[in-house]
Amino acid sequence: MGQAHYSNTDLAQLLSSPLLLRCLPRTMEAGGDAEPAQAVPATARDWAELPLDAIASVFARLGPVEILMGAGLVCRSWLHAAEGLSSPWKHLDMASSHNVVKDKCRSGDAGALRAMARKAVDRSAGQLEVFVGEEFVDDDLLKYIGGRAPSLKVLRLISCFHIRNEGFVEAISKFPLLEELNLST
Repeated sequence: MGQAHYSNTDLAQLLSSPLLLRCLPRTMEAGGDAEPAQAVPATARDWAELPLDAIASVFARLGPVEILMGAGLVCRSWLHAAEGLSSPWKHLDMASSHNVVKDKCRSGDAGALRAMARKAVDRSAGQLEVFVGEEFVDDDLLKYIGGRAPSLKVLRLISCFHIRNEGFVEAISKFPLLEELNLST
C-alpha cells in the first residue's frame, strides 16, 4: 500500500476545520479572536479516517501542549495517533509563552500542568530530549522526569520555586546526557 500524500491546501483545510477548531482551546483558534466554530456540515470530510501519516503531519505543526489540550482529543483515531507518535514528545516546552500554561499558572492550577507534563513525558517513551517548565515544576515532577527521560539533553526551569536542593540533586543525577541546564527567575 502506497503512502498517502496531502497538499499544503489539504492540511490547511484540516487545521482550520470546524471539527478541529471546536476541540482546540480558544487561544489556538485564529489568534484567539475567531467566532465559535459552526456545526460541521453534512458534506464535511471525516477527519477521523485520515491515515496516520496525514495526522502526523498535522501534529508536526503543533506542539505537545496543543496536542494534549485539543488536537489529540478530536476523535479516538487522533488520540491513538497522538499516543503512538514519538516525535512531538521529544521537545516539551511548557513555559508561559503558551497561553494555556500561562492561564493555568495564574489560576493556581499547577496540578493540571504537572499532570499534562507527566502525560507528555510518558508519551515520549524515554526519548524526551528537551524540557522547559515554568513555575509549576516541583520536586516530584522533576523526579518523575528523571525516572523516565534518560535521553534528556536540555533542561530549562524558569521560576520553579517548588524545587528543593535535595530534589534537584537527586533528579539531575538521572540525566547522563544533559548538555544544557538553565535555571532562571
